Amino acid sequence: MLMSSDPPLRLTLIFVCIFLHFFNSAGLFFSHSFPEQFYTFNGEQVDFLDVSAKVNFLLRIAGAYFLGKAADKIGFIKVMKIICLLNIFVSLLLTFFDTLHIFEKGILLCLLRSVLAFLRTACFVLPTIYIFRNHTKLEHYKYSAFAWTSVIAGTIAANLCFNIFPYISAANWNIIYALSGFFCFMVYSHVIEVPELEIQGAVNPISKPTFLLAFLLAGIFGAGISYQYFYIQNYAADVMVIGESSRQLIYSPFCITLLLAIIPMAQMTKNLKFSEILCQLLIGILFSVAILYAFSSLSKLVLLFHQIIFGIFFGLFMSHVFVAIYRLLRGYHSYFYVSWVLCLGTSCFILIIIYLEKWKFVPLPLLGGSLLALLILSCLWLDHHFCLSSSND
Repeated sequence: MLMSSDPPLRLTLIFVCIFLHFFNSAGLFFSHSFPEQFYTFNGEQVDFLDVSAKVNFLLRIAGAYFLGKAADKIGFIKVMKIICLLNIFVSLLLTFFDTLHIFEKGILLCLLRSVLAFLRTACFVLPTIYIFRNHTKLEHYKYSAFAWTSVIAGTIAANLCFNIFPYISAANWNIIYALSGFFCFMVYSHVIEVPELEIQGAVNPISKPTFLLAFLLAGIFGAGISYQYFYIQNYAADVMVIGESSRQLIYSPFCITLLLAIIPMAQMTKNLKFSEILCQLLIGILFSVAILYAFSSLSKLVLLFHQIIFGIFFGLFMSHVFVAIYRLLRGYHSYFYVSWVLCLGTSCFILIIIYLEKWKFVPLPLLGGSLLALLILSCLWLDHHFCLSSSND
């Protein structure tokens, strides 16, 4: 069944909810910092944020697994309402427990960031799959682009608001987060009431090559989205404010370009085969990395163009990658497979790219670009050898 009663309003509200979920998640990171003494353990300095980030990536995978399973078992809307209630619960804990000093602030923030990490993937994946299941294949690229734009816009908006209003107290931010969660809960409780699609017949098992291709496609996304941060930031001091993590999104040409490029690029490339999308992404990566070395003397201008070019080509890829994974993994039958594999591939390759960044045996931009190129070539070989994407058109 397709959504028929005022679908533009419902769709808009779903994308607003995705925006607010990521606004809350990013906002908590910017508005609630760990106390300085929390970085020491038995008198020794500990890279706590690095450890916390890696743990939270594992929690994202766990959240994608269990919440995807739950969506298949009890329904998408019930899971989303639970997610909204947990977002409200996080805000209440920050407001009351921290005020009463029941927990040490650092421990409380660690726990609550872990909760949001557990929910993070589901906040984007489950609503997008729900939209796909209730609309035709021809519309999937457009709605994927809208969903990704909501994710990026929500993250940047939280960063922007925190820097524009730096004197707002943590308690007031907590109220904003609670209201956002309450709004999303009301949307999923009273607006999204359409019965979900009933699936008839048995579901074919997913082959190993298909699963591997979906995993690698998610890996391209994870490596690409973190490439600018881990491989370019040491070269980009003249383009972005690197010393202040709270301002990096505002001054990032890559993030801004990505935000502006996703929707128009999805519209322009909607009729291309996925192999053609991958080839164009490969060309964009090679070109953007090459100009860093060909015109290294013009560091500021070259870095700016590098990030803009990479943002345009990666924006072309983002709207297609979710659709490709959805179709490969029979996403029209299951929330679980798409949610879990997308997060598994993304998180694994972000952790890999963080680890490789520490080696520095070759220049970082070349190392990151080579990893992305290798992933793309692997996907092209798998797709060509097994005809995977063409069988799911």
